[in-house]
This record gives sequence, structure tokens and C-alpha cells, in this order.
Amino acid sequence: MKAIIFDLDDTLYPEREFVMSGFKVVAKYLAKKYALNQFKIFNFLRFDFKNGIRGKNFDLLIARFNLSKKELKSLIKIYRNHKPKIKLYPDAKKILKYLAKNKKIKIGLISDGAVKTQTNKLQSLKIDKIFDAIVLSDSFGKKYRKPHLRPFHLALKKLKIKPEEAIYVADNPLKDFIGAGKLGIFTVRIKRKNGIYNDIQEIKKNRSNLIIFNLLQLRNLC
Repeated sequence: MKAIIFDLDDTLYPEREFVMSGFKVVAKYLAKKYALNQFKIFNFLRFDFKNGIRGKNFDLLIARFNLSKKELKSLIKIYRNHKPKIKLYPDAKKILKYLAKNKKIKIGLISDGAVKTQTNKLQSLKIDKIFDAIVLSDSFGKKYRKPHLRPFHLALKKLKIKPEEAIYVADNPLKDFIGAGKLGIFTVRIKRKNGIYNDIQEIKKNRSNLIIFNLLQLRNLC
């Protein structure tokens, strides 16, 4: 293997941290603008997220606090563009440091999501400069998000390696391993105790080649 390519959210850091960080910024904005209780707003958002609500969180918030529906775009923009307070998983910090010292193994990253949002995450985590190749799929359109093959093709091109020389590490079977698997990249699923997609079952078309529970296990593959 000549390179390890990582997913970002819930692979290198807890995605819930970003969500909560965004909710706090949104709550602060609304509390100041409408003289509302910031903690009530935040707790409302946190409760819904904890109970599995995704995508409609701000719609429900607007309805609950009788806000103008015009606020929706502002809330989404504030959430996506805020500078998050997030930290790497301990094992992610260690494996990235280990790989950075191992000059024989290149490291890459492929991530979906708004470019500004993902860039802010990388900068907050202080890992925006350590990768040999970074591919943010939204930079060439949402339709190219995983499982589309284009992000993987581009990462391989930037790393100057063949598919069979790469490992792709991610957490979400719904999209992460389909495209990589089609190209012949060795896929590794990281399962974390509180991962958002931890309970998703794999089927034949999205099955990873290997499941691990700590990123330091990757040292056995290098």
C-alpha cells in the first residue's frame, strides 16, 4: 500500500461535535435577535438531534418559536459557515502523526459537504496542511458526492497511485465503500461507539473489506 485516504466526519473527529457547535452559534444568534432564551433554543435543537431528527431541525425550530420562515436561509448559512469548536479523535491524532512521519505512505482525504464548511473543519482541527491530497467533492458539484467515482479518481490522480495501492477509511456504508470498492480500492470501515452511522448494516454492494474499531489498527496494513 502506498497511500491511506480518509473520510472526515465521524472518521477523524466526532461529527456530533460539529453539530452541537453549530447549534450553539445558531442559538446565540436567535437569542440576541429576538430576545429569546439561548439555552432553550439550543436544548430544543439538541433534543431533536438526539432523537434522530436530521435535515428538518431548523424548520421545527422556527415553528416551535414562532419565527419567520425567512430565517431558514440565515440559520443554514450561519450553521454551515461558522468556525467550529471540534477536536480529533485521540486515535486519529496519533495515526495522522504516525503516517506523517512514515514517508513511504502518502495520506489523502475525501469529504462531502459544503466546501466552506469542510474547509473550516479542517482548519479548526489543524490538519488542513498535512495531507498529500484533499478532495472536497462539492467543489465540482453535489452530484459528485460519494458514492460517485469522481472524488476517488481525483484523489488517486493527485496521489499518483493506482487503486490497488490505496486504502480508503470511512464510517458510512450507505455511500463510502461503493465507489471505492468499484475501483478496487481496499476499503476499511471504522466503527465508533457513538458514531452516527454505527448501527447501519452492510450488504453486499456496500460492504467494506475490513472493519476496525481504532484507527491505530491501520498500522498493521502499512
